[in-house]
Amino acid sequence: MLLEIAQRGEAGVLEISISDKVGVSQLDTSTALAYLNKNNYVEAISSPAGMKYFLTDSGRKFCISKEFNSNF
Repeated sequence: MLLEIAQRGEAGVLEISISDKVGVSQLDTSTALAYLNKNNYVEAISSPAGMKYFLTDSGRKFCISKEFNSNF
């Protein structure tokens, strides 16, 4: 999920989009995003389309440490 959020960059990503892209139920996606938000890997920001998720600095550092992509 972090990789999907990272790939969207500054545009952010909706929960439903993450669920569809990674093939995980919305309930499981919601639970995972709540965990990531609680642990400061993502930030949720309200938009007209719904809550959008963005990587925080901690999320970027984690992605880089796991070598998901060095361009974050």
